[in-house]
Amino acid sequence: MVLCCEYLNYYIVLWQCQWPELGLDQEPKDKLKAIFISDPHLLGSRQGHWFDKLRREWQMHRGFVTATQIFEPEVVFFLGDLFDEGKWSSAEEFSSTVQRFHSLFPFEPKAVLVGNHDIGFHYSVTRYKRERFYSVFGMDTLGVRRFSIKNVHFILIDSLAMHGDECYFCAPAMQKVKDLSKQLDCMKKKEFSKPILLQHFPLFRENDEDCHDDPDVLTDPEEKSKPFKPKFDCLSRNSTEHLLENIRPRLVLSGHTHHGCKINHTLKDSEKVPEWSVASFSWRNRNNPVIILGTFTQDEFVLNKCFLPHESTVIIIYVCGIILIAFFARQKFFGRFWL
Repeated sequence: MVLCCEYLNYYIVLWQCQWPELGLDQEPKDKLKAIFISDPHLLGSRQGHWFDKLRREWQMHRGFVTATQIFEPEVVFFLGDLFDEGKWSSAEEFSSTVQRFHSLFPFEPKAVLVGNHDIGFHYSVTRYKRERFYSVFGMDTLGVRRFSIKNVHFILIDSLAMHGDECYFCAPAMQKVKDLSKQLDCMKKKEFSKPILLQHFPLFRENDEDCHDDPDVLTDPEEKSKPFKPKFDCLSRNSTEHLLENIRPRLVLSGHTHHGCKINHTLKDSEKVPEWSVASFSWRNRNNPVIILGTFTQDEFVLNKCFLPHESTVIIIYVCGIILIAFFARQKFFGRFWL
């Protein structure tokens, strides 16, 4: 029972998911296969029981290792909130949590984005916390960078730097977006691929009412209609327009909300840009965590959403198993007693 729930179950569930396929005319060597994960929220010393921490980390480790073994991606992207308590961590605890992250998610290459739980919301970000996070993951401290592989370009954005308030790390980041825009324009003269925009916060939206129906979206009408607070639940409208018009991505992937959402944004020239919000990878936040599989070429992309085992199903298996074990043990005991 334990072997089934804690090991085989991940293979059984993930084997039912497949890489999304592009057109038949695409050569295998032209395809890039990437996995996208968001909001693992590794617990620290302040919140959560030790058993909760142990349980969640085992689940995420087994889910991740199983997924990378089955799907064999070429790169894995983490869309922020790697840590639950990074904004409060001491230097020693932060270093320990970074080591746990690499141990729980053993794969290279992986690219990491920063989230509000990693260094705090914009109002509480300090140079120390920001540079500490950026240094251990080898990231550009400007908060904006291009990651390219197989002529597929990903633009990684620090959402906390997109507030447009001319703060010490916001102004350079907003300028870097403009500089990247010029680089992308120059690249159009050669073999060009429209970029994919990755960030922690979703782009601006009023709420979740316009999200396409999917198994991981909110189902409570009251929650879906709850207004988003710009700069806390999503980017501001101005920052969203700044990114969309300068980067002009063909796809946006974000996290932060802990549930899924597919929505379209419209550029000034009426071009549509799809955004997928990736649900949390932690069973502490969801009954059925999610990974996104993406197949890309320089011109096309297709995505597939894969769900990991439902924790409710695992609990039911354990409960039924314990009841059966108790029943047979009782039968055996009383059978011997009456003999």
